[in-house]
Amino acid sequence: MSHARILLSLFTALLLVAVAGSAQATALYRVNVGGPAVASVDAGIGWDEDSSASPSANIVGTGGASFYNTGSGSSHGVVTTGPAGVPLDIFQTERWDPPADPAMTWAFTVPAGSYEVRLYFAEIYNGITVDGARLFDVSVEGAVPAVFTGIDPFALGGSAGSVGSVLSTTQLVSDGT
Repeated sequence: MSHARILLSLFTALLLVAVAGSAQATALYRVNVGGPAVASVDAGIGWDEDSSASPSANIVGTGGASFYNTGSGSSHGVVTTGPAGVPLDIFQTERWDPPADPAMTWAFTVPAGSYEVRLYFAEIYNGITVDGARLFDVSVEGAVPAVFTGIDPFALGGSAGSVGSVLSTTQLVSDGT
């Protein structure tokens, strides 16, 4: 088995989907990053918990990871709109690390093949009030795909912070690095 490795600085949820040779994508992993387990709103698997009390088994390098949720005083409010088929509860928490700390590293055991990696974002922290205030890249299998370069959750979700967004890329996994 190989490991899909993902390095990042902030996000609210992650989904890893098998895509090779199938007409219908199958969710292999769903993680509600920074928050409690969340039930699926489709026929797929639920979103696993990743909290300070119960970190995800898939995080292998936590960096200086911190947690934040909309109950912590976010002036952006609750996310009310998100991608179809995704529970809005996944946009109420986040895990992040300061730029000077090592990036979080996630590893997902999968057979060699092609996978879609979806990252879900919502800027719920009230200290971010303009586009460009929090930018970061996400590395997948040792490289930063173009779609994961210069991610700005505030710009993706609008100034009210009430819109959840998703970015995705397809990645070949073959060597476990």
